[in-house]
Amino acid sequence: MDPEFVKDIRQIRMGHSSWRINLVLKGLPDIRFFAPGETGPWHRSDTSIFPDVEGLEANFLAVAAGRLPKAPRLEITIPSTVDDSLTPPGQHVMSVLAKNYPYQLADGLSWDDIKEDAADEIIFSVNFQNKMPVSDYTIL
Repeated sequence: MDPEFVKDIRQIRMGHSSWRINLVLKGLPDIRFFAPGETGPWHRSDTSIFPDVEGLEANFLAVAAGRLPKAPRLEITIPSTVDDSLTPPGQHVMSVLAKNYPYQLADGLSWDDIKEDAADEIIFSVNFQNKMPVSDYTIL
């Protein structure tokens, strides 16, 4: 390989990670940016939810300091809106990719210490917890 290319690749630093949360829902989520109960084309495509520029910058600084983002960037996909064989009638499968979380946490915390709270923050941030068929879940 070209030595300059190898040098460039070695200088790449990834200071963040992502969460993937897969859920079965009792119905389509009421995404807070749309009217409750309103069904539209956004349910059949990827939906991105992220803060304004100041919020993105605050998230970047928090993650760089080993803290969780206050308003994480979320990528939501609901594949059962295009393939109803994935769930029983009236239910949906939703996958949430929450981006930009620190690998290493500040203050000596481990992910085992905070994973439930971090998952709750993601679930409650997009207002779909009322569509979950059960009130609890397991984080692997």
